Amino acid sequence: GYLDDAIMIEIISNELEPEIQAFKEFIAYRTSEAARRNENALEMQKSDWLEKRRKQLHSRMRRRRRTRGGSMSVKSPFSLL
Repeated sequence: GYLDDAIMIEIISNELEPEIQAFKEFIAYRTSEAARRNENALEMQKSDWLEKRRKQLHSRMRRRRRTRGGSMSVKSPFSLL
């Protein structure tokens, strides 16, 4: 009865150790990132994280475009003309 169940639990837990450790690391990262952002990690959904990241990337892209300006005096090394 219980002995074979205990053996199976031990075997499975050993097999899943890398996944369990990775999940623990993810939880620590999520918690620290939410604290850095001053948000509750448990209330945030994946879609919230993705939306915020998308906005950050779009903002960075717009900043880069502004810093390059419309200056045509500096040509790209890949320009043919």
